[in-house]
Amino acid sequence: MKILVVEDDTAQRLLVKRMILQIKECEVFEAKDGVEGLRVVEIVNPDLVFTDLWMPVMNGITMLERIRHKPEFKTLPVVVMSALNDKETVGSVVQLGVSGYLLKPITQKQIEEKLLQLLEHETEK
Repeated sequence: MKILVVEDDTAQRLLVKRMILQIKECEVFEAKDGVEGLRVVEIVNPDLVFTDLWMPVMNGITMLERIRHKPEFKTLPVVVMSALNDKETVGSVVQLGVSGYLLKPITQKQIEEKLLQLLEHETEK
């Protein structure tokens, strides 16, 4: 399994990566903004993406819109990690077909629950 973590805060990115690796043996790729995240998605073709929303260069919403415009990534599971909890923001990413919305600060339990839920969904296919 290949998982991409897109997060501009280095400490947060490494923390999420460490949490994922404690739950599941897999390859975890990293990107510091949406532009880099898009590049990694196209090169690596991950099974799952965890992304922050507010990042420099390209934010997570724009990155998600661009991912969804590519037919091969229309159903790529994407989990948003954000401190924003307003209806407008959540609504806009839900319309883009996210697989989850985790409120920061992210906990090991949140990552584990979402990862196990997505893995269970994949095995049902």
